[in-house]
Amino acid sequence: MNWHATTRLSWVRVGAAAQVADAWVPILAYVSCNPVSFAADATHLVQNGYRLNWVQAIDRFRWSAHVELAASLTLDHMAGDRR
Repeated sequence: MNWHATTRLSWVRVGAAAQVADAWVPILAYVSCNPVSFAADATHLVQNGYRLNWVQAIDRFRWSAHVELAASLTLDHMAGDRR
């Protein structure tokens, strides 16, 4: 298990599950430009010990159907034994 105080996620609309697979970061601030990949990543993270605290849609481009998502996830220490 690798613990990190902070991490940087970098991807282009494909998701970040692979980048956070072994990095246990206590708090994740997650910003996504793809709701589908966000849903997949959030599901993966929750199944592996994180708690989804909140999600907020951000309409930065009012002239389009595009939406950004911001979310807060925290490592659920009680779930740490599941890994």
